[in-house]
Amino acid sequence: MPDTAPETRAARPAIVVLGSAAMDLVLQCDVLPRPGLTVLAPGYQLLPGGKGANQACAAAKVGSGRVEFVGAVGDDAFALALIAALRGADVGVGGVAARTDAPTGCAAVVVDASGENQICVGSGANLSVRASQLMAPRRWGQEASVGSGGTRPGMLTAGDILLQQMEIPHAEVWAAVALARGAGAHSVLNVAPAAPVPDAVLSDLDFLIVNEHEALEVYAGCGLGGTGSSDLVVGALAATIAVAAKHHVAVIVTLGARGAAACLPRRPSGCDVQRTDGGCDVMTVSAAPLTAGEKILDTVGAGDAFVGAFCAALASGSPLHVCMQRASTAGTVACTAVGAQAGVPSQVVLDQRVSDRPPEVDTDWGIGSEPALAHREA
Repeated sequence: MPDTAPETRAARPAIVVLGSAAMDLVLQCDVLPRPGLTVLAPGYQLLPGGKGANQACAAAKVGSGRVEFVGAVGDDAFALALIAALRGADVGVGGVAARTDAPTGCAAVVVDASGENQICVGSGANLSVRASQLMAPRRWGQEASVGSGGTRPGMLTAGDILLQQMEIPHAEVWAAVALARGAGAHSVLNVAPAAPVPDAVLSDLDFLIVNEHEALEVYAGCGLGGTGSSDLVVGALAATIAVAAKHHVAVIVTLGARGAAACLPRRPSGCDVQRTDGGCDVMTVSAAPLTAGEKILDTVGAGDAFVGAFCAALASGSPLHVCMQRASTAGTVACTAVGAQAGVPSQVVLDQRVSDRPPEVDTDWGIGSEPALAHREA
């Protein structure tokens, strides 16, 4: 089991999440509303959310390293609840700005009987998040019980991992990627919600994480033409391979119940497989199975749990196949509770669930022993 001692945590790269925080108004009903159709829910819950905060909490819960959240909230009750949730997950909040001219973000999340959802986000203070917030001094130990409490010159230092999503102004996302590259930090971008990403930004990333629809959106934005398939999964894989090859970025695509795939523009150490026709190697993992008595209650937090667990494994120095298995397992477990943060497993639970899974990496692909973050350097 990973060592969670403070000195061990301090020696690992920090995960710095620049992103959104929002209060989720969650309503559960039998069917999702359609245009012109009102549906009734027996009640509602107010739960902490926002993709940035969700992924920060997930990374902290399943890993043993340091996680810092950088974002913005309003001066209201929602802000207090969101900050408390982050602190409760052992996430540092020293980089969170309090705005008096905008409310804390809020999202309406409607979940049907099968766990599918519809979401509409009121961005609020999230629209005021700036990449320049990453330049502020970082004081570990004030907002979370990690490190020595000392100050570093800025949120990002060499070797750290910058994790972003797409719920803050896109220009700030692009600017933060450039800041990370200048600081010698690694960049991970989860393109959610879906949007085109500039070529220059894609080429500066270490990992791009997308679902099927987001993969096709990024591919279309690259001007690479059609994928040649009407099947969503086949088309998404083709798009992922093309983007990875063009921009020399490792692309992870989540495929729902079909698991996930990693497309690499090079093969990891120890592997002697041939490249695919698209110029990449592809690793696949299946979706983790449910255990006896478990059922899918809410899929809204699955993607964020996947991304957070993936980054926590990256920061620990794990090889790619371990990162993928831990992320896939966390995503499945997250679906067994209502709310984007509530279902994320603890590190102990995730360790056990992963150990119960058989090895899945194809024998002809091989298993690279190098840390996943080393893929870009080769």
